Amino acid sequence: METIFIDSKAKAGIAAIATKIRNAEALFISGGDQATYVSYWKDTPVEDAINYLINTKKVPVGGTSAGCAILGKFYYSAANTSITSAQALADPYDRGITIGANDFLNSPILANTITDTHYDNPDRKGRKTTFLVRMWKDLDAGLNGKGIGVYEKTAVCIDQNGIARVFAPTTASFAYFYQIESYSTPETVVSVSLSSLLLGRTYNVEIVGNCTSGASAAGVTTFTTTGGTSVSYCASKGNSSSSEWISKVVFGTIIIYPL
Repeated sequence: METIFIDSKAKAGIAAIATKIRNAEALFISGGDQATYVSYWKDTPVEDAINYLINTKKVPVGGTSAGCAILGKFYYSAANTSITSAQALADPYDRGITIGANDFLNSPILANTITDTHYDNPDRKGRKTTFLVRMWKDLDAGLNGKGIGVYEKTAVCIDQNGIARVFAPTTASFAYFYQIESYSTPETVVSVSLSSLLLGRTYNVEIVGNCTSGASAAGVTTFTTTGGTSVSYCASKGNSSSSEWISKVVFGTIIIYPL
């Protein structure tokens, strides 16, 4: 095993580093700041080498925190500043919402998918809703837009067939799988609060029951599950102030994996 620090554009252009990556049997990208990963690695031999591992050599490629945030074909780059759920829900065009689309890492399994981590923090859950709004409205994801959000100490492992399994150490750890439903797309996307735009509508949430170490699975392409029950939620003014709650009702099917 070898650790490589690629913390500048110049290092990302070194041929020997790209060769080391291409020779890897697995690659794990650490946490940090995804804005620097994008600015240092995009359009460099390092980017090409990672895409080679994913698409040609087909070895395991993963990451944590910022390293997970860059794995989808859509990615939150945090190029200007980090965005909270409250800020993102208050204005879907806040300058902090910077989303890259199909121009960095190319993982077919995560096509039309945006990832996020640290889901123990409610400031992350609501912003995913806004990311999906923007993907649908402005970035050509259409109704295929999907999202995966992961608690800390929780892993979503996707096999070659696109089946995701969730691994976590406690019953209080989850992974959220978001999918846009045609009946729940917003009528308008403007620089006003999404919470106020979407009150009074009902959406379905699928909750998968308790399981042990990766026993629950979902198809990442179709977001179908091995089980679970559908629950309806209705957005109302009484609950609209909760960014976590809003994230559970704005977009159709959200699959929650308690382990």
